[in-house]
Amino acid sequence: MPSPDAAEGASESDEGDLIAHISLPIAKETSLMASDVPSSGAAAHIVGTNVEIHLEAEDADEARRVFDALSDGGTTQMPLEPSPWSALFGACIDRYGIRWLIDFTGDVQFPTG
Repeated sequence: MPSPDAAEGASESDEGDLIAHISLPIAKETSLMASDVPSSGAAAHIVGTNVEIHLEAEDADEARRVFDALSDGGTTQMPLEPSPWSALFGACIDRYGIRWLIDFTGDVQFPTG
C-alpha cells in the first residue's frame, strides 16, 4: 500500500505489504471489507487493532443477527442504529479483540456529483 505519509518522509516500502482497502463479495448482496492499519496511524499495532472488518449486510435482519452474535461477549462501541450514511450501522469488538463495523445501507441515497 503506498503510504499517504510518503511525502512526509515515510518510505512506501515501509507499508508495501499492507492492504489499504479490500472488498470480498461473500453473498449476493454481502461484501466483507477490511483495511490494514498503517504504522503511521494513530493506533499502535496490537493484535486486534491491526485490522478492522467492515461487513455490509444483505438486509436489516442479517445486520442485527451478525451484530448481536459478534458483540456477545465483546464490547459494543457504537450501537447498531440508523446513521446519516446507512440505514443501520454499528461497531463492536468481538470476544477475541477484533473490531467489526456492521453496515446495512438500505435505501439511503448518497449525493451524486
